[in-house]
Amino acid sequence: MGADDSGRHGAQQTVRMPAASAAPNGLHEGDRRIREPRHAGKAQVRARGTGRVKNLWITATTWAAQVPTLSRLHFRTLLDGYMGDARNTARSGQVSAADVDRRAASFATLDALPDPVVVVDALERVVFTNRHVVHRLGFATAELVGRPLDELLPVELRGRRWQSLTEVLRRERQTATGIEASARCKDGGPRALAIEVGLLEIDGAALAVCLLRDARPAHVDGLNAAAEGSLKEAQRIAKLGSWTWDLGTNEHWWSDELYEMLQIDRGESRPFERYVEMLHPDDRDRVHDNAARIANGDLVEPFDVRVRFPDGSQRIFHSQGAATFDAAGRAVQLHGTVQDVTEQRAAEAALRLSELRYREAQRLAKIGSWEWDLAANTSWWSEELYRILEEDPAAYPATFENFIAKVHPEDRPALIEGQRQHLASPAFPPAEIRLVFADGREKRIEQLVQARVDGEGQPIAIVGTVHDITERRTLENKLRESEARYASTVELAAVGIAHVAADGRFIWFNSRFREMLGYDDDELLERTIHDVSHPDDMHVTDRERAQMHEGLIDTLTVEKRYIRKDGETIWVRITGAPRRGADETLLYDVAIVEDITVRKAAEDRVQYLATHDELTKLPNRTLFGELLQRAIDAARRTDQRCAVLFIDLDRFKVVNDSLGHGAGDLLLKEVAARLRQCVRASDVVGRLGGDEFVVLLERIGGVETAADTARRVLASLHTPITIMGHECRVTGSVGIATYPNDARDAATLMKHADMAMYLAKEEGKNNFQFYSADMAPMSVEHLELEVRLAQALQRAELSLQYQPRVDVATGRILAGEALLRWWNADLGTVSPAQFIPLAEDTGLIVTIGKWVLRTACEQNMAWQRRGLPSIVMSVNLSPRQFKEPSLLSDIESILGETGMAPELLELEITESMIMQHVDIAAEKAAAIKKLGIKLAIDDFGTGYSSLSQLKRFPIDTLKIDRAFVRDVPQSAYDTAITKAVVSLGKGLGVRVVAEGVETAEQYRFLRQNGCDEMQGFYFSKPCHPDAFGELLKRAGKRGVRARGSAAAPRLALTGSSRSPRPRNRRPS
Repeated sequence: MGADDSGRHGAQQTVRMPAASAAPNGLHEGDRRIREPRHAGKAQVRARGTGRVKNLWITATTWAAQVPTLSRLHFRTLLDGYMGDARNTARSGQVSAADVDRRAASFATLDALPDPVVVVDALERVVFTNRHVVHRLGFATAELVGRPLDELLPVELRGRRWQSLTEVLRRERQTATGIEASARCKDGGPRALAIEVGLLEIDGAALAVCLLRDARPAHVDGLNAAAEGSLKEAQRIAKLGSWTWDLGTNEHWWSDELYEMLQIDRGESRPFERYVEMLHPDDRDRVHDNAARIANGDLVEPFDVRVRFPDGSQRIFHSQGAATFDAAGRAVQLHGTVQDVTEQRAAEAALRLSELRYREAQRLAKIGSWEWDLAANTSWWSEELYRILEEDPAAYPATFENFIAKVHPEDRPALIEGQRQHLASPAFPPAEIRLVFADGREKRIEQLVQARVDGEGQPIAIVGTVHDITERRTLENKLRESEARYASTVELAAVGIAHVAADGRFIWFNSRFREMLGYDDDELLERTIHDVSHPDDMHVTDRERAQMHEGLIDTLTVEKRYIRKDGETIWVRITGAPRRGADETLLYDVAIVEDITVRKAAEDRVQYLATHDELTKLPNRTLFGELLQRAIDAARRTDQRCAVLFIDLDRFKVVNDSLGHGAGDLLLKEVAARLRQCVRASDVVGRLGGDEFVVLLERIGGVETAADTARRVLASLHTPITIMGHECRVTGSVGIATYPNDARDAATLMKHADMAMYLAKEEGKNNFQFYSADMAPMSVEHLELEVRLAQALQRAELSLQYQPRVDVATGRILAGEALLRWWNADLGTVSPAQFIPLAEDTGLIVTIGKWVLRTACEQNMAWQRRGLPSIVMSVNLSPRQFKEPSLLSDIESILGETGMAPELLELEITESMIMQHVDIAAEKAAAIKKLGIKLAIDDFGTGYSSLSQLKRFPIDTLKIDRAFVRDVPQSAYDTAITKAVVSLGKGLGVRVVAEGVETAEQYRFLRQNGCDEMQGFYFSKPCHPDAFGELLKRAGKRGVRARGSAAAPRLALTGSSRSPRPRNRRPS
């Protein structure tokens, strides 16, 4: 391009780049590849700059023609700049293809071109013409748009390379040049044209932009100066620069706007190198790669590059280019446009972000939107609406019919009617609609609709939102169900529930709470927790509520009294917790109120029974002990004295046994009343149990005060008491111990008073005795033995030994007598003569007797399970045990549990037992016999029974007491008694057993006189179960062979006769 060209275009410059200096840092190699035909190599481009980088988009448009006039080239590249911008806008989805068409139709640039321009679609129909078409060819735009192109360019007038236009429309190439054809002008005459074509894609449709030039050569000097000025103004407005690069001469031409955009001085000798240096490093290779591809004839999409400026800023330039090829298909020239789209890209990015946020907001909120264009009768649905409907946008058109198909049949009429009303009203209330899906599922949506109106108030579109409220409705239903369950639970609850404001007012309560207090709803709502509280309990919960409100405690639990409306006092247990709002402010307290009046009464009753004797209402041992200790503590602090009187009734057992327990209870209540009359109001009377009473005298001046009280007690008890029509006389034995003389603690003082009471009994009863130190050893021993005996069963210190009874005729063991033994780790072996009377006096004999009976039966069954011969087990009954009402049931129970046959049990009773109450004893003996159990009279001959009474008892055995056997045959008296008893037994038809046989002489005498069985050391001492089992095993069915001249049977003793000591216990 010569100097004339440069001068003709003013500030626009053509720069020739010498081959040796045009491409520093590898740029020369890139240029070389671009100049080579169809070369696909990569050009190296580098740019230097400092500071912030600006964005730049570059769009390249290819033109295939000989180097045209400079002015025409600029107009052509300007056209492609606008078309590329429109195409990219359509691809981005920001405007519709129709908008692009309208925008393209309004381009003043097309009208500014000096040649006619025609735009055709893929069917070769005209979609646009500029004003030069009517000037050159005579046709107005309206006459051609929509008409086939062959009406303007008839097929018969088409010439060389017409097929190239078709290839462009088929996207097989981007540009086409050198197309020749003749147009049929409106006046009918032809006009020869040279046609250049460029591809434009809008919304997926291919359009061809055709530049129609006269076939005669055009010259730059013929350009219209006004058109040149219009082009420059259009470039400035559009921020669009153009450029040309002659690959043969390495000349670069830039428009003025491009220099302005890049802020490069027009005198710059190497502007392209400067441009490359300004590119972002990541974009440089792409520029040269795309240039090489354009030169190679490839289709290159417009692209953006980032340009950085010295001040650190960065802008985005949109670039597109084209190539001109010679006849050999070699690129000879590149040209294109560069447009500053920085603000446009920022706006597009902001729009995309806004749309993304909008779509995301709809997705999160489950709110879809739609629009119905009334004029075009078209609809649009948002992505979220499609998600709600569970449909694919590509396969489910956005129509009202498709939407109504998703609606529940029952909701469709209202929706259709609503559509009709939408056209007449600008706004409508929300509507809730059910959607139904193929699998039967339902969704609930809430639709809001509004009409969009024009300036005259006429609707032009209907817009709406669809909110998926399925989950919300589900949660609401669950909440309603939960609230209903809660309400029914609260109303049916057995406890009261109330909400209490911070000031104590009741603000809500259930029916149970209202019934508990007896108020109406309105009355209770006017009251506070203090109004219904017992005066003494009014402020019981104040401190805990304050702590709870301050967060120091989570809940409170308290028991207090309420006053009902009718004045009745009730006990309640309150559990409270605060209810706070979202900001942690206190809303109210929730109180669970339980009526515990009955429970409190029961607790008071239990507490009373735990500390009082139920019969006499006097303090029992526990409470009396506590009161005594308090009195001692008070006396110690005030240096005073106190005393304990221990009282035991002397003839209570006679009354109780003769008149029954009911009479005994009446007697004890009368005694309690008389004792209270004998003491001061400050003194305490208590009952320890049975017929034992105690009196606590506080703040006494001396022992004489205690003696005076004891005299009054004895005198009061001596007065006859009428019980159930019988006049009863009882006396008392009183023991006295004082603090601090006799003891300094409650337990010891009671113990010493008890000792003194025993002394009073020993002194003849009906008197009182003071404790003295010399009575302690004997009394302590007696008490310790009693305590140890009570613990003996629990500690497994009691055991049984068994002594065989031998048949005199056969020598076989027919029975074994169970004998009780006691071995204590501290006391050693305790004699039965010592502990059995004690057990009888204390009543322990009943419990011990049951244990003996059960253990003996269990042992007998154990021998039988070993295959040993069956024997009769003989067990002694004590007098007290024989009188027990439960004796028969106890025997039956033990026999049933052990499995022993009744005929293998023999119970031994004494003469004295049956002679006390003959009728009762005979009746009980008959009942025992009826069970199949044998009866034996033990120690016969020592009592005072008469034969007339004896015959009333169904006895099986008479046992001669050892006292008579001991001296036979030497003692004539004992011999006579023994013979008489044997003779009596024969006469009564019962067996006679001699106890205590120890010598051969005794054995021979008894055998000769007809005694049936014998028992004693002569045969075997009492022995433990294993040894006794060995005796049974050796004796067997053959009996026992006698030793000595008398041929008396004798059982060899195996093992020790001593009772086995309890396991883990050894004598001290």
